[in-house]
Amino acid sequence: MNAPSKIVRLLTRINHTNLSLLIVYLLINLLFIWKYSVHYDIPSWLAALAFIVLSLFATLLVFHDFKILSSLYISNISYGIIIAAIAVVLTLFMLQFRPEQIASGRYPAINIWIERLFTLEYPYAAGIRPSGFPFLFVLGIPFYLIGDTGLLQIFGFLIFAATLILKYPSKIQNRLRVLLLLIISPVFLYEVAVRSELFTNMALVLLFIEFCTRREKESNPASTALLGFIGGLLLSTRGIVLLAYIPFWGLVRRKYRPHWLLFSLMILAGFLITLLPFIIWNSRHFISYGPFTIQMSYLPFWLLILSLVAALFLAWKARSSARAHISAAFILFGVVFIPFLISIFKSGVIYTILNDGFDISYFAFTIPFLLISLKFPDSTNDEN
Repeated sequence: MNAPSKIVRLLTRINHTNLSLLIVYLLINLLFIWKYSVHYDIPSWLAALAFIVLSLFATLLVFHDFKILSSLYISNISYGIIIAAIAVVLTLFMLQFRPEQIASGRYPAINIWIERLFTLEYPYAAGIRPSGFPFLFVLGIPFYLIGDTGLLQIFGFLIFAATLILKYPSKIQNRLRVLLLLIISPVFLYEVAVRSELFTNMALVLLFIEFCTRREKESNPASTALLGFIGGLLLSTRGIVLLAYIPFWGLVRRKYRPHWLLFSLMILAGFLITLLPFIIWNSRHFISYGPFTIQMSYLPFWLLILSLVAALFLAWKARSSARAHISAAFILFGVVFIPFLISIFKSGVIYTILNDGFDISYFAFTIPFLLISLKFPDSTNDEN
């Protein structure tokens, strides 16, 4: 088969949904390249061109049905070794960047929140106003005790790799395809370098959703209540998690039909139980300057309502886990992209992107759901 025929055959495998996801993937990463290449005196056009070429090559590897790849036997043990090796490399990469020289405020915010909690000072009264709900910082405590909360991002990579096992129980090659697109992503590498937790936040949410929608055994009240409570704890990281949950609501309702109300109430309970100690501790400050106020300042109220309505509509339309994944990916992208566009119209492109007029790192929320939504040539129905 000649080269043009191979290209045409490859394009037929990249359906319109995959193409849309790949365009979003490319757009997000090119924004990061444009913004941060200037810090290293690299011409933005050259860095962007290099990434486009790399992405096209990766796309060829990912979507081409290589016979040698399909026939290659990769055991779960081999997969675990590969993941461990990547985690080590990512850790070494992270350690090349000194926290005190990093402009991102998320690393100091999580450290200061935990430090104040341990010294019995009100965590939300710190000079750096943390925007996350309490459980986000609780997740960082084990890594704070180890000595570097940046390891939370490495943990997030491991969580995402584990989620791919649920997504592709038999097609280990497809897990590696997804991981290839992840580890070449400047967005993800930026998250590792600055010791952020945005990717990890959504990776945990994705693992929870994937587990809930793929349970095979009949649910019982105790296990359903426990799962709901865990979901509530994850909701107590950021409000945007709710937008990720909603597209799966119909699937979860069918999965836990006898105990769906219990599941929902336990999510609410898990969420509230983490907030109550801080509301009781200093209700005035929590209401006026706490996470609700800060998170609501990031997007217009009308966009919040529009996003909720869109998520509910997509939840009603979703008849499969694959469709719900795609819906969540585009909702998470849209809720960041629209304020980004508003900032461009108000302040201009240069101020918005290069002069920190908008925090483009929030696009990292989209990456886990985007990558897991891709459909590969040899995917089977039970994996999507």
